[in-house]
Amino acid sequence: MELSRWPLTEIFDGPRTRYSPLGLVAPKVNNTGPQESEYSSAKRLALRHQVLTADIALIDSQLGQLASRQNPALMVASGVGPYVAAHLLATAGDNPDPISTKTQFAALCGVAPIPASSGKHQRFQLSRGGDRQANAALQRILLLRKRHKEPRTMAYIARRTAEGLSDRDIVCCLKRHVANEIFALLTQKHTDPLPSGPRLRQRRQTLGIVLTDAAKQLNVPYQRSRRLEIGQRADTDLETTFSACLDDKSRQSNLTPKAP
Repeated sequence: MELSRWPLTEIFDGPRTRYSPLGLVAPKVNNTGPQESEYSSAKRLALRHQVLTADIALIDSQLGQLASRQNPALMVASGVGPYVAAHLLATAGDNPDPISTKTQFAALCGVAPIPASSGKHQRFQLSRGGDRQANAALQRILLLRKRHKEPRTMAYIARRTAEGLSDRDIVCCLKRHVANEIFALLTQKHTDPLPSGPRLRQRRQTLGIVLTDAAKQLNVPYQRSRRLEIGQRADTDLETTFSACLDDKSRQSNLTPKAP
């Protein structure tokens, strides 16, 4: 079999494909032909890919735990994951001047409207200044909400489209609304208990469990468990099973001996 004909995307996809045993196969000894050299190079790349993938998963888990402890309400907001939450928390924390209003936060994130009217047309455009990483984080939140068809976002898009706004103007308005929502989550006191779904999500992230793996263990579709976590749909049976599964995982982690 010629290795050069194997799709590289399948070679490096990890345990999900039939080419994953490539990282476990030892190259032939005392054989330095072209095919063997190519095979050995691919093996080294496959092993490096597996190691880096494991490192990324570990860092994602640690980042999610830190963000959940810092601001649990932000982590359970729709469209917010570990990277987005980390960027927004860093933007709010690294700013030397106090952010006391949502207008200041919008300007800091580069989503404050700037008049761009022409003649009889009254319109605004977003600022090009501010923290561009925070701006990109707001963009990711908006894209995820549109992709998963969040009811509030889709209703707003339909209403503003009926009013004659362009897609670009609607995105500008939505990013400002998202910034206002994030500002409220960053500044509010987190004394009220979280709803059951977001509370389950926080527990799962603290234990370092990926939602895809949790759905497989519960033997339910991914979207069903996701809707429960974001509070989009009540599911008493799944909530009970999910909570019991997390309790078992927590007990297992407590019983695991720690390295000295």
